[in-house]
Amino acid sequence: MSQLNKLTRMFTLIGILGTIIGYIFLLYRGYTLNEEISSKLETLKKLNEEISMLEKSHDEIKYKYQQVDLKYKYGLSIENKIDLPSNVKIIQKSDSADILINKIRTKYPIDSNVAVSYYSKTKEAEKITLSLKSLSYNLITKNPSETMKNHKTNSVWFGKKVNISDVKIIALALIRAGISIRSIRPYRNSDSNYKANIVEIGGDAIVEKSSIQPYTIQQIDTTIKFERDIE
Repeated sequence: MSQLNKLTRMFTLIGILGTIIGYIFLLYRGYTLNEEISSKLETLKKLNEEISMLEKSHDEIKYKYQQVDLKYKYGLSIENKIDLPSNVKIIQKSDSADILINKIRTKYPIDSNVAVSYYSKTKEAEKITLSLKSLSYNLITKNPSETMKNHKTNSVWFGKKVNISDVKIIALALIRAGISIRSIRPYRNSDSNYKANIVEIGGDAIVEKSSIQPYTIQQIDTTIKFERDIE
């Protein structure tokens, strides 16, 4: 009987000890779980902060992109506040030019052999080059001569191997950038190889002094052949 009591007490102690160990284990597990939860919450907080920063950066990039888009597409400046209502006519004209460019391009692929030579002018250079670079032509910028640099960009010249669709797209890209084009004509030189695949953009003093009105988008759209309108 004494042996039985000893066994009973031993099992009781083992049970109590097991309960205590189990309780300690639960306490330890609860502590480690709290640590894990706290760690994961901290990680989640950092991720949310990073997401917030990325969203902010995305919004800033999107805003800057929109400003640049407005700059080349509408010929407006991003240095100053853009007052869209007061520039509604410019915007409508640029939009119309952009729509016609895309319409022509769906029917006629751009000729990558055509080189566009632009006589750069400080005030106009950025918006013109941005608009032209959105196309697939080989763009070459040059410094204008002393006689040309004081004249606004108003003319487009092209060689005999340049398709009229390319001429129209380039002229429309200039209008999209807010440039008034008053003359679109082939080179005076009758040699078929003279600047055959080249389109030049620049300012013509004679055109500037003339009474020639800027091309409308409709005129460019309906023109079958560009002739030398001025010598």
